[in-house]
Amino acid sequence: MTVIDATVPTISVEEAVGGDYVIVDVRSPSEFAHSHALGAVNLPLLGDRERAQVGTVYAEGGATAARMTALDLISADLPSYMRSLKAVSARGRRPAVMCWRGGERSRNVVMLLSLVGVHA
Repeated sequence: MTVIDATVPTISVEEAVGGDYVIVDVRSPSEFAHSHALGAVNLPLLGDRERAQVGTVYAEGGATAARMTALDLISADLPSYMRSLKAVSARGRRPAVMCWRGGERSRNVVMLLSLVGVHA
């Protein structure tokens, strides 16, 4: 296991698939439908439309503006989303949260989970 920063550990795909983890894919529904890890559960942080909106803001206004847009989009549903994540982790296996490219979505979900006592 390596550590990106002090709060977010990382594991390889092989460790996640072969270990005692439940893989939680936080990518959009269309990304998940295109391809995903065997046995992964899709709990998208952003839907397809929202992901496209954040991408447009990123291209036009940069990373900080995109993050703020994402926060605006997810904030109303965040309590329900966190309950869904906690329910998956309550099945007895540690969540291995994944996304794609830079890892921004998965990193943020892991940090949010740590706030509610789930070690992912």
